[in-house]
Amino acid sequence: MTQQSEKQSKERMPQFYIDNLKESSTRDATRSIEVMIRMRRRPTTEEITALMHSYNRSESFDDTLRVFKEPDLKKGPLNTNTYNAVIKAYAHTTPSEATTLFEEMKEQGIQPNADTYAILALMNAHSKHPQQVFDLVTEMEQGDIAPQLPHFASQIRAHIFNGDVDAAFNVIPEIKKHHLNVDTRFFNTAFIKPLIESKSLDLPKFQRIFDSMQQHHVTCDAITWTLALSGIFKKSQLPMGKALHEMIKKWQSESKFGSNVNVELGLIKMYYTCHQLQAGTELFQKFQQRNVTLPEDAWRSRLSATIKLKGLAAGCKLVEEMQKDFKVQVETWKILVDRCRSVQDLDLLRQIQFQLENSFRRIPPDLVVPLVTSYLACQDVNCAKDLMENFGEISQVRTDVSTWNSIVAELVKRSQFEEAVKFVKKMIEFGVQDKDTWLMLMDGKYNSQNLLIAKEIESITLHLYSRDPAVVKAMSDMYDMCQSPSDRDRYLAKVSQDNAVRKNVKSVQDEKSKLKLKMEREKSRMKFLKSVENPNLQDSLALIQLCNSSAELKSIWEHLKPSQMKSPPVWAAVMQSYMKFDLVQEAFDLMMDMPPEISDSPLVWTPLIYTLKSRGNFAEIQECWRSLEQNRIELDSELYFVFLESFILKKDVEQTMETYFKLKSKLKPSQTTLTHLWRLFRNNHHLENCIFMLKDFLEFYPDSYYEEKQELIRKTITLLSRLPSTSFQVENSRTTKNLKEMEKIILKSNGNLETKIPMLHQYLRHELFAEFHRFFDSIQVEERSSEALTPVLLVALERILRKEGIENAEHFIHPRNLGGISQNCRNKLQLKLLEMACQSLAFVEAERIAENFWNFDENSRKPEPYLMLKAMYTELKQSDQLEFLENLMKERHVST
Repeated sequence: MTQQSEKQSKERMPQFYIDNLKESSTRDATRSIEVMIRMRRRPTTEEITALMHSYNRSESFDDTLRVFKEPDLKKGPLNTNTYNAVIKAYAHTTPSEATTLFEEMKEQGIQPNADTYAILALMNAHSKHPQQVFDLVTEMEQGDIAPQLPHFASQIRAHIFNGDVDAAFNVIPEIKKHHLNVDTRFFNTAFIKPLIESKSLDLPKFQRIFDSMQQHHVTCDAITWTLALSGIFKKSQLPMGKALHEMIKKWQSESKFGSNVNVELGLIKMYYTCHQLQAGTELFQKFQQRNVTLPEDAWRSRLSATIKLKGLAAGCKLVEEMQKDFKVQVETWKILVDRCRSVQDLDLLRQIQFQLENSFRRIPPDLVVPLVTSYLACQDVNCAKDLMENFGEISQVRTDVSTWNSIVAELVKRSQFEEAVKFVKKMIEFGVQDKDTWLMLMDGKYNSQNLLIAKEIESITLHLYSRDPAVVKAMSDMYDMCQSPSDRDRYLAKVSQDNAVRKNVKSVQDEKSKLKLKMEREKSRMKFLKSVENPNLQDSLALIQLCNSSAELKSIWEHLKPSQMKSPPVWAAVMQSYMKFDLVQEAFDLMMDMPPEISDSPLVWTPLIYTLKSRGNFAEIQECWRSLEQNRIELDSELYFVFLESFILKKDVEQTMETYFKLKSKLKPSQTTLTHLWRLFRNNHHLENCIFMLKDFLEFYPDSYYEEKQELIRKTITLLSRLPSTSFQVENSRTTKNLKEMEKIILKSNGNLETKIPMLHQYLRHELFAEFHRFFDSIQVEERSSEALTPVLLVALERILRKEGIENAEHFIHPRNLGGISQNCRNKLQLKLLEMACQSLAFVEAERIAENFWNFDENSRKPEPYLMLKAMYTELKQSDQLEFLENLMKERHVST
């Protein structure tokens, strides 16, 4: 290559890089070009400017500022384009720096252009400063720069973010004064987007925007409707969603392009967001019928609505349906995992993990941490621990320190200290180190006072955190808890060998000295108080609080007993101190020996009952309850909750119900309490009590917890199915009564079809056909068209035929009795009835049923009824009828 061609090539290279940077849209691509530029020579100002604009496009504003702050840039002359790139980066990171740089730019004599003002105007709009945007527009006009639509759009956005919609609309006349024409895109970006971002879009505001667009001869486009629909994010906005749907229908009829995929998807998501499962699913199915592939985002909207309205089990079924059509992505699985965490359904969570392993072969990294947190919420720390250990090498798992610490905290709270230490060692193997992990292990509230564990923790932390004062103090305190001052002194001497740590050790030792001095002062004060013959209430409480051991407490109590025999606060303080020193039996004995005037006070019972409950001493809790009942002591509502939870844990049904009635008379039980009670009765097969809890659930929470109520109702019906399946003719029989109670609950709770179908099965199981008909009539017309009803109706038909004969079976499937069911369902019922009539050789009835089936034109060519009749005629040796049937099949072109 000649020198001249080399020179021309070098001259062309900067433009080559600049052109590539203009096309670059990702940070990695821009970074690669930057490396190539720097490998050849020092970059020019034009190249650096192009680099910064490219980083801005990929929203890598930190990289823009890094490039700007490098000394290379300062050697070249800066221009307006360069300043614009840096101002934009500062506007997204530190807005005050953007304003400072703008002033510096003007001081340097570099004239801002329209882009500069547009960047600053948008920044001030997001900062809710409409006056500053107005000042920028005024400054533009004074500098002979004509404001454009983006500048006015920023002014409108600022007013909207400030909540002043009227002021936003007043900007439009100013735009007209500058002879600018507004278009659809302007209304979308200036009005609709900021209203959505501020979550303040409602129907009156949208109608006002729509009217203003028509006034200025601007039509809505697909983006307008998609944006408006995305502004609906809660159930209460359904009226707005329906109004938008009507407007969209009109727009679609007038549009030359007809329907738009994004708009229809927006409608589907809107209905699902507003919990309108049926309306959303109808649009969803219409979309599918056009053989257009639905994005998984639409399926996720349907999944969220299904889980919310029908429960987690229905959501899992929907995901199984999705898997038949495509591979379900991680985001969809995450919805199921998160829901398991919120409802604490451990069994379903394990099923989901199994499905994930089958679908992906190995659990996706992005789902490991959600699964772990869900297992922790479900109190299964072992599964959570195994997952973290198996996937600890993955960066998403390794860097999530809070999840590792959550498992350590749970192990420590369960007193599984050896497991906790092993787990922390595993963390270190994966390169996860956090001081808080060790502080949790050394926490005095939970540690096991096990000297071996303390020494093991010391051996690891000595090399990692020997300079950290918090760890040194915690380790020293742990040795104190283990009552091993020699090991504490040895440890402090070892860490103090490091000059940098000596000061920390000295502070720990000083603190110990202060603590010792404080204890000596407390002892002298106690000595003084004990010398008082008849201490008052304040001195008595102070004496009890100064006790540092159980022996000291007993001595003080003997001293105070004569003077404070009738003081409930002193008795309560003594009870609390007994609990502090783990003297549960002594506290219980003390409670039994109380004088009547003291035991009547709830104040003295509270510390004992709470401690007994936390330790699981159910026998003592029952004794306390009996004592309270005998003495007719009125307790606080919170204590009733403690007793109730204790009886639930002990599975004492009779005592639980007695406590619940007393609690209910005082205050409204929580949803959690009602659910726990229902589970207790379900586990003990107390059906009547389960039904009673459901009634109370509906009474106390008629308009909330819909999903939880439906789940409990379905499980109660499952409990009903365990009863013997015999025919009950007695009206007041126990089973019939329970079934009718459940029917009332389902109707009162506005139960969905998934709840009603099991109820129909129960009526059939017990051959209560009149009740079956009555309950079926209560099902809404729009629900009857569901194919999910077909199996239960087929079972009903078979049982009615067997029990009441073919005429009653025909009567059962007549449209007057089964109105609203789908034609497909009706066809299946008629074919089933025809099959059973042919099998029983009921010649006349079979022909009548076949004629009814053929009344529907589409059914005349279906081969099934002809084959059934043919088999029956052959069995009866009816040659004339066989010949007639063959001719009829030829005439109707029936292919078998």
